Amino acid sequence: MSSLREEFLKLKTFEEFDKRRKEFDDMEWDAELHEHFNTLFDDASDYDEDGLIIEAFTPKREEN
Repeated sequence: MSSLREEFLKLKTFEEFDKRRKEFDDMEWDAELHEHFNTLFDDASDYDEDGLIIEAFTPKREEN
């Protein structure tokens, strides 16, 4: 059976982590785990809560 650490490091997307986050509550975090989490979170920053891609820019406001 895999350890929590190994299971966490197998995650590829933030969505996978989000579904299983309770499993990792008691895990002791170290630099490697924080780094892996940041890579998962970086991927999630391009999406909103509905899974839709957030635009990279906002339209310029028209001046009156």
